[in-house]
Amino acid sequence: MNLRKLRHELSGEISLSSVIGALIFGIRIDADLTQKGLSKLANVDIEVIHRLEGGSGVDTMDLDKVLKALDVSKKELGYSIAQYMENYERQVK
Repeated sequence: MNLRKLRHELSGEISLSSVIGALIFGIRIDADLTQKGLSKLANVDIEVIHRLEGGSGVDTMDLDKVLKALDVSKKELGYSIAQYMENYERQVK
């Protein structure tokens, strides 16, 4: 996962859903996939990808499908969330 390419501005309170959405967006872009392409690979409705990347959150089963389609484990996602939060905290200070 190339987090350097990830550009996502967050204002106010940061939520887990918005962090996951930003990470999924970055991974999808790095994989050169459209939202439609990812939805087909993950076998989910494109609306799931819209909600996920928009920080609205989705059902855990849908998140699992998207992660599998992107070849990202839950452990990798957790690690990326921790990195993202550390970087965010540094920027806020």
